[in-house]
Amino acid sequence: MRSALLLSASTLLISALTGCGFAAGSFVGSLLTGDELSYFDIADSSGMWSGSGVVCLGGDESLASEDGLYTIRGRFIRDEAAPADFNDNLIPCADEPARVATIRDDAGNTFRLGYAWRDSGGWDITPWVNVLEDEQVSLTVRQGDSEGSTSAGFGLTNSRGGLVYALEANRGEPGLAANDIPGLSYRVGEVVGTAQSDECGERSSFTLEFVADGQTITMYEGEDLAMEITDELMTVCTIASYELSGDCADPVQSSWVMFR
Repeated sequence: MRSALLLSASTLLISALTGCGFAAGSFVGSLLTGDELSYFDIADSSGMWSGSGVVCLGGDESLASEDGLYTIRGRFIRDEAAPADFNDNLIPCADEPARVATIRDDAGNTFRLGYAWRDSGGWDITPWVNVLEDEQVSLTVRQGDSEGSTSAGFGLTNSRGGLVYALEANRGEPGLAANDIPGLSYRVGEVVGTAQSDECGERSSFTLEFVADGQTITMYEGEDLAMEITDELMTVCTIASYELSGDCADPVQSSWVMFR
């Protein structure tokens, strides 16, 4: 019990010193303890830091998509805790969303974006969208290619075109596509280690690489870094970056969030 309490306290301390909550902290933790992380340490412990992303969309009116892409421009109404009866009639939710951002477009139609970041235990650690009420915004949401896909991603920009928030919830296939978020590109990097999972075969951990404004950052699962995108300083957090060899649902998870 004593060791468990000490571990929880150290996790809270590490979390407080990072920008990404409980899912981050492995690298900050290594700095605090003086230990060096190897690729094998990353692979073996990444399951502790790994989480999952959720992106879904609903609206009072139907909205046509272009190859799974929805674009909504209008006024930001509110960001709040998600209701139990969230209507995901446009893009289905893979899991219960934690937050809902409401936008009213120029024609007066109301759309609701459900989103979440949950840690490996299912706890909500979702950063809120930091936008003022009635601010003019543009929302881009894209669903994965397969029919009924619960992979999706979104980007929210302000009236100046600056990025405010983005979340990619890759569950077996990408949500966002190239150029969906102006000024940003990302890709899966190299495999940095493997470990055996309990039920789903070999778990391969890989890096995620982000490119913006001539800057490239490479991130491990559970890491957080700062990056400037369209003149906005963003906190970038990797939610999950792994592939399972076994026959399991959503064998590939490649998810991240960035917010200002």
